[in-house]
Amino acid sequence: MANKWTYETCLLEARKYTTKAEFLKTNESAYKIAYRNGWLKDYSWFTLDRKPDGYWNSYDNCFEEAKKYKTISAFQKNAGRAYVISSQNGWIKDYTWFEKRQQPNGYWDSYEHCFEEAQKYRSRNEFHNKKKWAYNSARKHGWLDEYVWFDTLWEKKWNQETCYAEARKYNSIIEFVRGSAGAYNVARENGWLEDYTWFKRPEAYNKKWTREKCAEEAKKYNTRGEFQKNSSSAYNVASRNGWLDDYTWLEKRESKPYGYWTREKCFDEALNYRSRKEFQESAPTAYGVARVSGWLDDYTWFQKRVVSDKPIYVVYRYYDEDTNSVYVGLAKNLKQRHKEHCGGFIKHGERKYDTVYRYFHSAGKDVPDPTILEKELYANEAQIYEGLYIEQYKRDGLNILNIAKAGSLGGYTKLTKDKCYEEAQKYNTLLDFRKHAAQAYALARTNGWIDDYSWLERLSGFWTYDKCAEESKKYKSRTEFQDNCGSAYQAALKNGWLDDYTWLQAPPRQWDYKSCYEEARKCKSRNELSKKAKGAYEMARLNGWLDDYDWLLPSQSSRKWDKGSCYLEAKKYNNLKDFQKNAGRAYQIAKRNGWADEYTWLERRYERGHWTREACYEEAKKYKSRTDLARNNMSVYNVARKNR
Repeated sequence: MANKWTYETCLLEARKYTTKAEFLKTNESAYKIAYRNGWLKDYSWFTLDRKPDGYWNSYDNCFEEAKKYKTISAFQKNAGRAYVISSQNGWIKDYTWFEKRQQPNGYWDSYEHCFEEAQKYRSRNEFHNKKKWAYNSARKHGWLDEYVWFDTLWEKKWNQETCYAEARKYNSIIEFVRGSAGAYNVARENGWLEDYTWFKRPEAYNKKWTREKCAEEAKKYNTRGEFQKNSSSAYNVASRNGWLDDYTWLEKRESKPYGYWTREKCFDEALNYRSRKEFQESAPTAYGVARVSGWLDDYTWFQKRVVSDKPIYVVYRYYDEDTNSVYVGLAKNLKQRHKEHCGGFIKHGERKYDTVYRYFHSAGKDVPDPTILEKELYANEAQIYEGLYIEQYKRDGLNILNIAKAGSLGGYTKLTKDKCYEEAQKYNTLLDFRKHAAQAYALARTNGWIDDYSWLERLSGFWTYDKCAEESKKYKSRTEFQDNCGSAYQAALKNGWLDDYTWLQAPPRQWDYKSCYEEARKCKSRNELSKKAKGAYEMARLNGWLDDYDWLLPSQSSRKWDKGSCYLEAKKYNNLKDFQKNAGRAYQIAKRNGWADEYTWLERRYERGHWTREACYEEAKKYKSRTDLARNNMSVYNVARKNR
């Protein structure tokens, strides 16, 4: 199943549909694989389900669309724009065929009501599918275990005879799992699968792993862990049949009692390894205790991570204008790092996805191209600048996507102008200052104090005319020249040599009103213009010319959040913090226009000191577990955890 959706199979599957929405709705797994690998752009036959601009401003169009649905929730889910316009104009009251909610608010919080409703169904699954509100309330209050007839019916259904009869409908175990997972699980747990001899099994299953061959394979290893890691199929057969105890030469994993890993024992264990990574992989429990306790720094013999001593690092960011969110990172190879952000990376044999991918994927967007903030940095400089930009964006009120802590900032915030000056006096060249006092250098460079350090020798004279010309021949354009060898580019620019490098492509054209207008005529939307001619789009946006291009469809962020749509969006949340977190753009516009004060149902953050020990205790009594408390009242959970 894991290898089913290749490029070819996704292409054949996509051929069955006419739109992306239809593809996603009918075969979600294939769609996700195609989306994740960037194959959707190859399906050129997909048509856009977009209505012309202003289509939903018509009462008749909204009325006809609403007729397709039985409930308001279905209308809202499947035709969001029509629903918003209908709500704003008060047309929904005319859609009299919509089914009204059958039960009042709080109806399913009653034990008796849920109990009566549950008696109509034979299983939990049927209860969930046919009366989701009642099921969720019963599950939340822990009443499901009291509906004993659910479990009784389950036991009656899947016994040895009924499992055998169900298995007869299928030709292989895979088909059995897909067609009747419940019967398969019961048969597997009771060891009845071996009785279904008509199932087609892989050749290795039928021929290779007999009792004798499993024992022969196991003799190649010293521990059960090695056996499982290197020959999982033989290990699983032996484990399933209870043969592992016969392999007395295999060492069992010794389980240490709680509190075994003291500081001295962790130290002794760490002596067996050369690096932190090797320690972590071979003794994960000891490593975990040492890491949490802060003892890893004592193991000075561990090999340090190899860091390049050349200025090849860059600091970059990803920015989402719609939610005012930003991610700041550093990398040696930005092209490779961008690929990992877009498509994930392999770790321990599994594909992992980072914060950038998960954020943009959940928002239904492609990961944008990164913006380079600083380049040609040493490793320690890159760490400093990463933290510097994160702190700057926090002060500007942006939503920071970074989860992991930025590179160490050391004493950056403690350095003053005088201390930077004193530090610079220890060096004779600007390069030495940059290498050995990166924090002071970064702060001095940011604030423009470098020019005061006149005694520091610059590397002037290195980039002669001939050396700059030779270096520039490695690149195709001035931009590429600047990105890959900034010092040579700056020398050539300062001395006026760039015009002599005729092999380099000329700089981007200068955009005036006429050229921007002509370029915009080639596009259908502002988004398309920003992608195909970013320079023209930026010039038009800065000068306010975009409003003259009335044929361009406006971007989502500029046409979605009016007063009505902000109000409807805010209705989805119970407190102001959730509204800000999940709908940042709507929150900002509502706050900026003073509409947020009208959302009286949104709970505001309590003042500092409100959650005393007694208040936290009373609030916690409403929930059955820590998880429930954290989900429903994170502020109480955080205060209680901090003061435990």
